[in-house]
Amino acid sequence: MCEHAEIRKQVLNLRDRSDEDAWALADTLIQVFSGSYYKLWGFDGWTDYVTKELDFTIRKAQYLIRTQEWLTKLPKNVQVWIRQLGWRKARMLVGIVTAENAAEWKARIGTDCSTMQLDEMLHQNAVEAANDPDGKGADAGSERQPNYNLGRPNPQQRQNMDRAEERAAVIAECEQTKDRKAYLWDLIATDFLATNSGIRTVQEYLSKIETTLGLKLIAIDDRKGLTVIHGAATLDLFADAEDAEESEEEDVGSVDLAASAS
Repeated sequence: MCEHAEIRKQVLNLRDRSDEDAWALADTLIQVFSGSYYKLWGFDGWTDYVTKELDFTIRKAQYLIRTQEWLTKLPKNVQVWIRQLGWRKARMLVGIVTAENAAEWKARIGTDCSTMQLDEMLHQNAVEAANDPDGKGADAGSERQPNYNLGRPNPQQRQNMDRAEERAAVIAECEQTKDRKAYLWDLIATDFLATNSGIRTVQEYLSKIETTLGLKLIAIDDRKGLTVIHGAATLDLFADAEDAEESEEEDVGSVDLAASAS
């Protein structure tokens, strides 16, 4: 019997009515993806499974998963409200609505806001953010600015950006078109926004990495005179441990000297 056959059947059933129950489809797809069930079903990889068995684009699959991941990180009451808005509107709010600003967005959107009206609202929000360099406007930091000029990335940044594009292109099986770069960076941005919803500082981001890896990190900003910007408490633990070792060595040395003298 096929392993996880029930989940496989469930995905296919939900696929046929994805417009009505996109949330359930997204939740089930996460199980398939995280458990790599598609490999047990004989597919070469995630893209192979999505395109052959589900018969829709890898981009749609990624949007389903990332939107669901973003949603589950929000408070329960916010999740209920987002689900009530419907999948199409929820997809537009990925990375914009957070636990901190959900009440404000709920009031702005109301109960009878159409998809077109929401799109216009988000566009206006982006314009306000672009015209507010101090970041004091409503959710100024939540929207990407309309200006997409990346300036002149240094070699290390360029290499990192190229690798991100290459990885996105493999996942999306993206062909060479005039809109290819915008398409790939839309995928990259969607992933980043969904997985980092609510994170507003570098310290919060590093704390998230610590939780994910189960490690303690120490970060130093050499632009600020080697200032420790994260992990000062961890650094203190090292210092305390070293002091304890030195004290223990001194005690041992004192005992040796006393023994020699006697």
